Amino acid sequence: MPSILYTNGLFDDWTKLTGLDKIIFSLDAFSKEEYIRHKGVDGYDKVLNNIDKLRGKVHTTVQYADLNYEKKGKCPTADKIKMGRFVTWGGEIEYNGTQKRKIRLPKPCTHIFRFMNIASNGDMVQCCFDYNHNFVMGNVKNNHVMDVWNGDKFRKARKQQINGIFNSMCLNCENESYYSPQT
Repeated sequence: MPSILYTNGLFDDWTKLTGLDKIIFSLDAFSKEEYIRHKGVDGYDKVLNNIDKLRGKVHTTVQYADLNYEKKGKCPTADKIKMGRFVTWGGEIEYNGTQKRKIRLPKPCTHIFRFMNIASNGDMVQCCFDYNHNFVMGNVKNNHVMDVWNGDKFRKARKQQINGIFNSMCLNCENESYYSPQT
C-alpha cells in the first residue's frame, strides 16, 4: 500500500520524511494575499519553496479546495494539480453553497481500517475530516503509533462501524465513497 502524506506544507525539516510515495499539499490559494485570507497565516512562500524542494524526490500533488478563487497568481510546479470540492469537515463548517449535496449511505467506512490520520500536535484522530479533533484515539508523541492504531479506542470505533453505529462526524461524512447519487 502506498504511503501518502496530506499536509499544509508548512513543515520545516523535510529530510525526516523518508519512504513516502506521494505528498499532497493543500495550498488553497493562487496568491499570497489569498492564502492569508483562506488560511489565516502567512505561509504561502514557504509552502511553494517546500513543493520545489520535494519535486523530483517524491510525487507531489497540489490540491485546491472548492473555494472562490481569483485564479490569478503563481501556480506551483508539481506532478499534479487537483481542484477539490468544498467539504464541511464532518459538519464543522457550515455549507452555504448552491451545489446539490449528496446523502451518506449507511454503510461502514473502510478508512478507519486503512488510514492513519495524525495531526500536527501528534493526535491520531479517527478520520481525516476530524477538523477539530473531536475523536482523538491517542497521541503519537506520548505513545507508539502502532499502540494507538491497535488500541482500545480504535477497536471500539471499528466495531461500531461494522455494527452500523455512526458518530456525528460519520453521519455528516463527505467521503465520496459513501454517497448515494446527488439529490
